[in-house]
Amino acid sequence: VGYYRQAKATTSFVAEESAGAFRALGASTAAAFRADIPAAEAELQTALQSFGAVNEVVNERYGALVSLIRILPVIGSEVESRQQLLLAGHHLALGNTYLIKGIRETKDNAAMPATERIELLRRHIQGAIPQYDEALLALERVRDEAIPSEYQQTFAEFRLLFAAFIDDMKDVADLAKVAQTIFGGEGRKRYLIVFQNNHELRPSGGFIGSFARLDVERGKIVSLDVPGGGAYDLKGQLTEFVKPPLPLQLVNERWEFQDANWWPDFSASAEKMMWFYEKARGQTVDGVIAVNASVLPRVLKVLGPVASAEFGTLLDYESALGAIQEKVETGYDREKNQPKEIIRKLFEEMLAALPAVGATDLLGLLTEAEAAARQKEIQIYVSDASVQDELRQFGWTGEIVPTNAAQDYLLIASANVQGQKSDAKIEEKIRHEASV
Repeated sequence: VGYYRQAKATTSFVAEESAGAFRALGASTAAAFRADIPAAEAELQTALQSFGAVNEVVNERYGALVSLIRILPVIGSEVESRQQLLLAGHHLALGNTYLIKGIRETKDNAAMPATERIELLRRHIQGAIPQYDEALLALERVRDEAIPSEYQQTFAEFRLLFAAFIDDMKDVADLAKVAQTIFGGEGRKRYLIVFQNNHELRPSGGFIGSFARLDVERGKIVSLDVPGGGAYDLKGQLTEFVKPPLPLQLVNERWEFQDANWWPDFSASAEKMMWFYEKARGQTVDGVIAVNASVLPRVLKVLGPVASAEFGTLLDYESALGAIQEKVETGYDREKNQPKEIIRKLFEEMLAALPAVGATDLLGLLTEAEAAARQKEIQIYVSDASVQDELRQFGWTGEIVPTNAAQDYLLIASANVQGQKSDAKIEEKIRHEASV
């Protein structure tokens, strides 16, 4: 009876200490993602101290009687739940130790090639994931009734969020492996980056006004070529004469690179771009990354106004697209006749500024990039089938989704032919009615 009463009395203490420990672990994780290693380690230490205090009460005070207490009709389940809570905390803390160590080593080895730093972080995340999985299993064995009522909702929310967090960590590990391949961890890679203007709609997102050829190796930019004349610079070099799709024959007898993105399925459009580039430049590429003009305001929203020597002013997320459009169409040097040179200079300025971006802003940029990829403002195609399969799982490849026999969906593809930038001023409303 005495042990029974003592075990009941510790419920509040265990819940208080465990809640504090889990809060500290949450703060530790957040600090780790901000690359604030001292704060992450301090919060982790706080959590371990709390779990240590709970461990002393639950295990050392009761000792061998814990197994006996477990069979008691009411208190047994509470003791079992508290032990699972403690076990979850230890696994979670161990997982965070891997995560913090990985981020610290990645941060401390700034001179290391980027692909090797990515692999370093991936290995530590891979070490953390089994610990997180064990923690989740233990949390699922905790009965809600064993948690004081004032903590039950918080505990249920934490368990749900923690499950999502583990899924995110597994995605990050998979993505890190893909990124290592894409960024030349296994040898030099060459990509076309095409800039699509969504003010002049085409099926894959917008008219190809400009492009860049990017060579990367071990995470470093080896070579970058952004033609000042934009996509039209390939016209005179194209060795093949191909008839364009029928609607384009209204304005052009010859199919060329700037009109290659004719299909809403991005993989089909990307393969055609690669074909045109090879026939014009005599070079093959490993993939295509399409970036819509709408991505620039997303970037500037995170970084704030960017000073541009070319514009002689600050470019912010509201004014940037309009200023660039005006410069490209009317403000360029007519003698040089390189209207897209401004895009090359701006692109180079932004790439040069990236190394100085802080951890918080970098996380913001990654969040915006992921959102843009989900909205097909960024689309990726690589010729490596295994990497393409991984990217497809994230929904970043812009492909038409296959359906089963009893499924369908609505897909609207627009092609602006000789309409110039009129889509910027057009509001389109679509009413879709499905009758079964």
